Amino acid sequence: MVYLSRRSILEKFPWAKEKSLFDKIDIDQELDDSIKWVLNEKQLQLVVMLFKELEEWFISRNREIDIKIYYIGELLDRLQIDFSSNTREVGLIIDKYKRFSVDLLDEEDGDYDVIF
Repeated sequence: MVYLSRRSILEKFPWAKEKSLFDKIDIDQELDDSIKWVLNEKQLQLVVMLFKELEEWFISRNREIDIKIYYIGELLDRLQIDFSSNTREVGLIIDKYKRFSVDLLDEEDGDYDVIF
């Protein structure tokens, strides 16, 4: 199994690199792990699935990827993603994965193994 990290995910999906909330602040840093994602392996797999679905959604419609991600993390055992997009479906897709992250923990063992 391939080890997932913020770096490996962002190398595969460079459009998903976090953006600054303020245009005047330049956070265009090297692709390193200075901005930590405090997520376990299963949550990282969920992020990869989310990014794949978002990317495929835009590609299938021959559209440029229209999403800015400001933060990815965990809040109360739930995947938290702060983003902006002019495309309504992006929010629906992200909400689906947030629900997946909650639903998976509601299983008996409280683990993410159910979906993978």
